[in-house]
Amino acid sequence: MQAGADRLREIRRARIAMVFQHFALLPNKSVVENVEFGLKLHGVPRTERCAKAREMLDIVGLAEWSDRPNAALSSGMRQRVGLARARPMPIC
Repeated sequence: MQAGADRLREIRRARIAMVFQHFALLPNKSVVENVEFGLKLHGVPRTERCAKAREMLDIVGLAEWSDRPNAALSSGMRQRVGLARARPMPIC
């Protein structure tokens, strides 16, 4: 309640993830590449982000779909990819 505007902006940027009904999954990337995407933007090394993305896909029950294109997924599966993508972000 006492955080200033700058602190609130930082909290929203780094600690809060939103998951939308229709995820803007990148159509040219595989399922695992979509989950890795946020970590890539944060500069996480490839091996680490791939391991974390596969771990998150296992949690949401999509490990066996990791190398498939998004078009192969149902809408519910795409939602779970969005959840997996939101989860592995680094926490400050």
